[in-house]
Amino acid sequence: MRSIGLVVAVAIAVGHSSPWRAQEADGGSREAFLRKLDAALASRDSSRLSAIVDRKRWREAGLPELSGLPLWLPDGPLRRQRDRSQLEVHYEDDTGSSWRVRLVRGEDSPGWAIVAISRPCPVAMRRSRPGEERVAEGRPAELWTVLECWPLPR
Repeated sequence: MRSIGLVVAVAIAVGHSSPWRAQEADGGSREAFLRKLDAALASRDSSRLSAIVDRKRWREAGLPELSGLPLWLPDGPLRRQRDRSQLEVHYEDDTGSSWRVRLVRGEDSPGWAIVAISRPCPVAMRRSRPGEERVAEGRPAELWTVLECWPLPR
């Protein structure tokens, strides 16, 4: 009987252990990170936001340092609306526009990070005519943001 109880206890412990929970125990909880993100967005301070960006992903995309680019945020305060998934959080601005923030597990440091992008709304998907230049592609980054318009344009 005692061995069955031990097996059940081990199964319960293993069933609840995961890298996500391990980092939560180390102060890396998602909810605590979201509170930090909310405060950084409310402050509108680029250094506070860049401190929680996944810089490795940004650098690997060949983009310039965040500190050399202006941060773009919509006018007015942003309010967290809902979580679409473990890795997506939606915000709303004063005009009612919806914005998505993508979360990742940080690679520069343990815990959570946010994905920075070089434009808030991607160019709408359309086919180009033969010989037509695609100016948007390959254009150097002129700004950075963590907010992506949502839903994405078609």
